[in-house]
Amino acid sequence: MTTKYFTQAQLIRAAKIAEERGYNRQISITMLKRHTSRTTLFPVSFSMLHEHAGGALVDPHVRCIVCINERVTMLLDCDLELFNSLDSVDLQQEVQQSAHQDEEDAAYLAATR
Repeated sequence: MTTKYFTQAQLIRAAKIAEERGYNRQISITMLKRHTSRTTLFPVSFSMLHEHAGGALVDPHVRCIVCINERVTMLLDCDLELFNSLDSVDLQQEVQQSAHQDEEDAAYLAATR
């Protein structure tokens, strides 16, 4: 299973576009700059095509749920072209690699005690 993700720069750009276009779901740019890192990746856990802003029909864009950290998700209406340009990651492969790294770390710690 693959999922798209934002870099911090892409997420800030998407937030600026959402603000400029008056999209219903926006994320604070100040909050992003203050509480996130340039190297963090922000996975999209849900997305759907959306065509309204302020109750009016507008050009298609994507409403998505973005994982800001392990506990916080936020809704964002994202420009369609920007959303389509996002890279994807294979989540299952990432989980397997993480589990393998945990096993290696545990073996190393056991051997050094």
